[in-house]
Amino acid sequence: MNIDSSYHINSMPSEVMLSISEYLEPSDIGRYKRTSKKSNQSLNFRVSANASSTANNLRNFHDYPGREEWNKTKRCADLGKFPRNTHTAWLSFNGVDQGWGNRKGRIYISESEVPFPSDNNEECGKLITTSPTFEHKPRNYVLKFRPKQDKFYAVSYHVGGGGGHQLYMRNPVIKAATFHLDHNV
Repeated sequence: MNIDSSYHINSMPSEVMLSISEYLEPSDIGRYKRTSKKSNQSLNFRVSANASSTANNLRNFHDYPGREEWNKTKRCADLGKFPRNTHTAWLSFNGVDQGWGNRKGRIYISESEVPFPSDNNEECGKLITTSPTFEHKPRNYVLKFRPKQDKFYAVSYHVGGGGGHQLYMRNPVIKAATFHLDHNV
């Protein structure tokens, strides 16, 4: 069987290869790069920590809400915008729901068209991904999302109520996989 060389992966423009990679999970990008010499040379992905414009706002976090605050979702850190060439971002942290009885605490990634107001931590925007409900024992969590151009992002949370619930988020780090096209290939 003869395969027309015009359909070979090496004949695709780098921009087309990049478009294909936008539909892949970060773990699959490495496999995709290995499909040909050209894809390996032209698709350059880098992972960097604290890649968003305001990632330095991310810090250890603890909340112990009063009764009137139990069922509110609040913002704890603004992440700002991500670079245009961001493929995927993820927030990793250690979390625990300290309380009696049912577990209720969660962390969310929120998205907004405009910057989040600094004077109102209850403005959370659109919740785009969520953690599982926190365990009563410390555990590592990872939230992955695909930042869009010209959108603003934040970390939000919900503690839950009753029985003295407290939510802890420790050692948070935001990372991003960014792509860099090599047009000389």
